[in-house]
Amino acid sequence: MCQSKLKWSLFVGAEGFTTEEDQEMLNRIEKQIKRRFVIGSQVSEHAIVQDFSKQKYPERAIYKVTPRPHRARKRNVASA
Repeated sequence: MCQSKLKWSLFVGAEGFTTEEDQEMLNRIEKQIKRRFVIGSQVSEHAIVQDFSKQKYPERAIYKVTPRPHRARKRNVASA
């Protein structure tokens, strides 16, 4: 499959659903990340994206799989 078709397929379809082919690609990326990085290690997202881009994976797929740090929601606290 050509790269441009691969990139396009990530944007097509119903919200929240991916094709079987896209899911397989996401699984390959996820397996590589889990195999290469120890849980708790700190690696910049930019470094991960650059590395996987060199392997010809589309950026959209890489960002979809890369773990995001949990951010606490800001609460509006009324001052008394």
